Amino acid sequence: MKIEIPEAAAVERTIRNRTTGKDMLFREQTGYASVSDRDGKPLRYPAKIVVPLAETQAPYAPGFYSVADESFFVDEYDKLAVARLKLVSLPGVKA
Repeated sequence: MKIEIPEAAAVERTIRNRTTGKDMLFREQTGYASVSDRDGKPLRYPAKIVVPLAETQAPYAPGFYSVADESFFVDEYDKLAVARLKLVSLPGVKA
């Protein structure tokens, strides 16, 4: 899967936890993923996605990326699942 990050800008939003009353900071970045629809047909245009960032993580630089292997794990039902999304650079990849 190819993901394009068009700019190195992170959006931050703070939400107050109803149970604890503590603020929770969410940092994210906009990207565009070349994906298929539910029938496996590639979409004509990349789909806009939200890429979560860790609290102290620098935003990804503009460029093309793929999903890192450590983003995946096998859950308690032996199904492949996605943990926190991490990206790895695809050097030399063009649009």
